[in-house]
Parts: sequence; structure tokens; C-alpha cells
Amino acid sequence: MENNTRLVIGCLIMSHRAYEYMLEKGLTVEMFELEYTDIVQQILDYRLENSTNLVPLTILSSRTLSKTEISTFIDFQEHESATLFMAYWDVFQSQYLEAQAQALIHDAEFNQEGLIELSDNLISLTGYQEKHDMHTLARETIADVIARSHRDYQNPYKTGLYDYDKLGHLEIGDLLILGGQSGHGKSRFALNLTYRWLDKNLRIGYMSYEMTAKACLLGLALIKENISWDKALAQKDQCLQNDEIAAVEMSIDYFKDKPLIINEFADTLPQVELLVKRHQLDIFIIDTVNELVSDNAQFWLKLGKLASGYKRIAKKYNCVCVMLAQLDNTPGRPTKKGLLAEAKRMKNTADKIDFLYRAEEEDPYNCPPELRGVMELFRVKGRFTGSGKTMLRFEKHSGKISELSEMDKTSIKHAFQTGR
Repeated sequence: MENNTRLVIGCLIMSHRAYEYMLEKGLTVEMFELEYTDIVQQILDYRLENSTNLVPLTILSSRTLSKTEISTFIDFQEHESATLFMAYWDVFQSQYLEAQAQALIHDAEFNQEGLIELSDNLISLTGYQEKHDMHTLARETIADVIARSHRDYQNPYKTGLYDYDKLGHLEIGDLLILGGQSGHGKSRFALNLTYRWLDKNLRIGYMSYEMTAKACLLGLALIKENISWDKALAQKDQCLQNDEIAAVEMSIDYFKDKPLIINEFADTLPQVELLVKRHQLDIFIIDTVNELVSDNAQFWLKLGKLASGYKRIAKKYNCVCVMLAQLDNTPGRPTKKGLLAEAKRMKNTADKIDFLYRAEEEDPYNCPPELRGVMELFRVKGRFTGSGKTMLRFEKHSGKISELSEMDKTSIKHAFQTGR
């Protein structure tokens, strides 16, 4: 098995395609002998943050292997890693499962209880595991009901935006889809949620396929301090003043110490699952799923498959997924009947779907003054909560979102009643 193990590690070093294939097939560090685990862990860490085909040998180190020994992992011809990695993996995985099964059988007690335990352990090797028996499930359900009835109970996913929270809270295992047209504030809204959840010390993974990690971190700081993007990026003849620079610096230091992971390269379901598992995330955010799907005849089908995959991860690891989706096929304010008509699978998979709309972005020249700086949010699907609508204050210069005053709500209501 040792020689095949080295071939598999060589493929992981030399081929990003091999890495993605093996990860999808169930690759874990625990499958390797102890002398190889630190090397494999370093390879996986590097590939989560980089999309290059080759892992530089210079970043690999081992407590048991010399640099010369590490270099022997790629002594075989490079073309082999691209054409034979599937065969190498199949042999490696089969040998691993056989060794694990033999060890379980060797240690088993051959009586009724022992054989039942052996059966459960063998099934767990396949990755399938019954999460609850009915007695455990009943006990946990009752405990949850009692806990929620306590006066001090607080849903951990409440945002602190009262009008938004009234639409219904997120729950463990939920998939929330944030939809809307380009430019209406989906990423800004997701960053606001991230800031508010981090303030409660929830562990957040932000998968950013549009913005760089640096832009995400800066965006969080600007939202926290309500400082202009134009100033921060020195655009339109604007720049930050000394006190604003100090404020941004303090905010970045604040987020630096929070349980936040920002990743630009974990763009497959197995990679996302690995991040969720490794960091024990409470929430992972996909911004935006459109970047992962080519715009062709199978667009909606692929989008639905990704949504199902994220939902599975959220349920498996007891967390929440927020998936951003650009839905340019839904102009204007959405209607529940027409929204996502092409994407039945995505709509059925989601627990909640929120559609963001800003009249100021839709028609900046004819937008009523009462709706400038306002984000309208339509909950077009809410499992157990129903649909609804709310409005929030949106600071266009910074992206900061807050609640509207009662006076603003009255003015907006009057504008809609008079048809302005």
C-alpha cells in the first residue's frame, strides 16, 4: 500500500484535477499513515487557498521525511498523474477500506450485541450513518421545545434588524437564498449579516467568488464605521481623512480577531464541505453562486444541484448556508408566482428565499425621494414562517444597512398609497 500512497500524494501535489476528484470521492487526512499526514494536511491547506495546478515543494515539510524524500513523491512521469490518478485513488481507497474493515472484524465480539456494533461500524466506513434513533430524536426534540419556551431563549441567528427578524429566523440546517438583480445590494446585505453575526461570535465562512478577500474585509470595516467606499478606494477625487483611516484600522483589527474565514478558491462542494468541517462553521456564505455556473441551457439545473449540495452540507454539519444568486430574469419587484419559475429544484430546496430590490438602482432618475436609500426585501418563500415583506435603510456610500425610522416608514407608505 505504501507505494500506492506515495502515488496518490504525488497526484495531489501535481494535479488540481486529481485533488478535486479525490476530495469528491471522500479523501481525508485520516486515511494516510502517520508519517504522511502532515504532508497531506499541508497540501489540502494550500489547495484551499490557491488554484494553481502544482503545489510548490518548498512549502511542504515533515517531521519524519527529509526534503529529498518529499521530492520523490513526483519522481514518476507528470502525464501519469493526469491520466492515472483515478486508478491510483481507487486502489488506495480499496486498500484503506479493507484494512479498516479487517481491524474492526479483528476487534469485534462475536455475540449478538457485538455483531450489531460491527455492522454499524462497517456501514460508517462508507460515509453513511444514521444520525438518530427514534428515542434519541424524541429526547432532543423535547429538549429543544423546552429550551425555546424559556424566557431567556434567543435564536442565535437573529440579526438585530427587528423588521427583518420579524419575517422569521433561520434555523440549523437552513438554506437561505438571497436573490436579486445585479447591483441591488446582495453582497452588501450578506456583509451586513456577517458583521452582525460575528458580533455574536458565530463562526462564519465567507466564500467570495466576486470580491477579493481584501475587498471583503475592507467592506466589513466600512459597513461597521459607515465610511464611503469612494473615500477608501480614493475614487472621484475623495480620500480618507486621518480619523477615518484610524477608524478603518481599528475595525479591521476587530474583525481580525473574530471567527471569520474568507476564501476565494473553495469553489466546489467538497472543498466547501472541507472548510465547513475543519472550522466547525455556524454559517457559510456563497457569494455569488452564478460565478460557479456557466450561462447555458443547463444553467438552472446546475444552480439547483449546487443549492441541494449546500443544503446537504448545512444539515450534515448543523449550520446555515446563505447562498447569493443573481436573478436578472426577475425585473422589478418580484411576485411569488413568477419568481424562479425556471428553477423549481432550487426553489424547493431552499428553506427561505429573500429577494432584494432597490428602486433607486432600478430607475435612479425617476425614483421617488422617499425610496432613495431604501432596500425593499421580499420573503417569497419561508418554510414554517410564510412569506412577507420589509424595508430597511441602505446607505449607498458605505453599504451599511439599518432599520428605518417610524417617520420614514410613514412617508414611504404614503408614497405607495399616492402612487408616487
